[in-house]
Amino acid sequence: MSSRQRLIENIGSLYVLQGVNYILPVVLLPYLVRVLGTEQIGLIAIAQALMQYFVVLTDYGFNLTASRDIAMYKEDSLRVSEIFSTVIFIKLSLMLLSFLLLIVMVFSISRFRADWPVYLVSFLSVAGAVLLPVWFFQGLEKMKYITIVNVAGGLISTMAVFALVRDPSDVLLAAGLRAGGVLLAGLLGLYIAWHIAPVRLTLPSPQGVIATLRGGWNVFVSQLSQTLLGTSMVPFLGLFYGNLIVGYFAIAQKMVLAAIGLSIPISNAIYPRVSALFAESQDLAIAFLRKALFFGGLLFLAAGLCLFLGADIAVRLVTGEANSSISVLVKIMAVLPLTVFVDNVYGTQILLPLGMEKQFMKAIVASGLFAVVSALLLVPTSGAVGAALTFVASEVLVLVLLIMYVRRTGIRVGAQIL
Repeated sequence: MSSRQRLIENIGSLYVLQGVNYILPVVLLPYLVRVLGTEQIGLIAIAQALMQYFVVLTDYGFNLTASRDIAMYKEDSLRVSEIFSTVIFIKLSLMLLSFLLLIVMVFSISRFRADWPVYLVSFLSVAGAVLLPVWFFQGLEKMKYITIVNVAGGLISTMAVFALVRDPSDVLLAAGLRAGGVLLAGLLGLYIAWHIAPVRLTLPSPQGVIATLRGGWNVFVSQLSQTLLGTSMVPFLGLFYGNLIVGYFAIAQKMVLAAIGLSIPISNAIYPRVSALFAESQDLAIAFLRKALFFGGLLFLAAGLCLFLGADIAVRLVTGEANSSISVLVKIMAVLPLTVFVDNVYGTQILLPLGMEKQFMKAIVASGLFAVVSALLLVPTSGAVGAALTFVASEVLVLVLLIMYVRRTGIRVGAQIL
């Protein structure tokens, strides 16, 4: 299979996955809103937001750094086994640390302690994310396996929710089934990874573990800061307001994130290719990215406009009734599909392949800190609207900073697009 055919297959596979990931929430969210109620949706959203922090911790940036290493050494089975073993060891160790942190957090904060079973069962999603070697499949450019396992886990989980979740008292079951689907996908993914490549588990050396941790540090800090941008609003709202307000914001955010998620298959599929092009010729890589920026920019501009203009209709479809509080939040955040795509081009696709992890980290960290400070100022007084404004302002800031760093290199991605 030629490299172009492989790229097309990878993008196609990830779009199938993304399509299923859209269809399932589109079908499931209205059902859960009607069966559980907006307040219980808010509780699940808080639990999922907290789990996202642990997913970022256990991933440690390996979806970028380890996938890059696998792509570089995929013809060397011994080196691939060494990378695989070291990454799995680190991720399992970080998962244990994450669970201990969760126990301390849940039982020391009264706001969380009352619903401790929901938080603990939601941790199954962290275990699933640890086991699923997305980074491995990305490095081998075999993303179809990611699609297979995620679709299987998602479909089984969704069908189970429809069959078993009947009223607000089933909130624990709903959280467990959703997290269990991620765990199932992780187990299937690990099984497939073990059989598609000549990987042999070995005990990693201390030097290898330290070197891997150092290599992933900048990306990890950047992704942690990105998580602060995307998910910190939900815990902040949960501390100052009840689950109902959190539910409003969570529903609006899920609708916007569905549009943002359209960029994920493109970004994941072209990253190994862009990295290889930069190694061959910077001019070839930039020419490739100019086309991606132009056509992707048009796509996500259209997605944002559809969100803004169709917010009221979309909210009615999701919740079953008009809700101006949710519609306003969707309209505020409608610009994000475009800004997130563009900052991925400038950050992940340019700065990282050029070895400018520190600049990438600085932009993300600055925006993450800005998000935290802004949330502390706006959320207590403006509620969900303050959270939405903070989310948008933080994403715009990271985009401005990334463009600034890229322009300092002399690269002009926006020029000569066609």
